[in-house]
Amino acid sequence: MHGKPGSPGAPGRDGRDGREGAKGDQGSPGKTGLQGPPGVMGPAGVNGKEGAKGEPGVQGPAGQKGERGESGASGRPGTPGLMPFRNWKECAWKDLNDDKDIGLIKVTITLFYWNIITIIIIIIIIIIIIIISLHLFYKECT
Repeated sequence: MHGKPGSPGAPGRDGRDGREGAKGDQGSPGKTGLQGPPGVMGPAGVNGKEGAKGEPGVQGPAGQKGERGESGASGRPGTPGLMPFRNWKECAWKDLNDDKDIGLIKVTITLFYWNIITIIIIIIIIIIIIIISLHLFYKECT
C-alpha cells in the first residue's frame, strides 16, 4: 500500500518536437478578393481580312406618302349602259301563321334611274319658272 500523494512538483522543460504529421484535407475556398485596377492598354492589333457579305436585313417602315401626281389623259368612252330593269325582291316568312302574309312582292327602281327621274323633275321645274318669268315680263311690256 502506498501512502498519501504529495503536492505537485515544478513543471518540467518542453520536450523535443515530434515527427511531422500526415497532410490534412483541403479546406473550403475563401472569399473573392477585390478587383484590381485596369491594366495598361496594349498596342492595336493588325486588321483582319474582310468578311463575307451578310444577309439582307429586315425591311424598314413605309415612307411618307408622296405628293399627288398630275391628272392623266381621259380614257375612251365606255360601252352604253343596260336597258332599264327592275330589281325583284322575294320574301320569306319565319312564321307562316301570323296572318301578316298578304302576298305583296316589293318592286324597287335602282338608284341610277331614281337619280335620272329626280334630274328630269328639276329640269321641268326650271322650265316652268322660266315660262312664268317670261309671261310676267311680256305682261309688263304690254
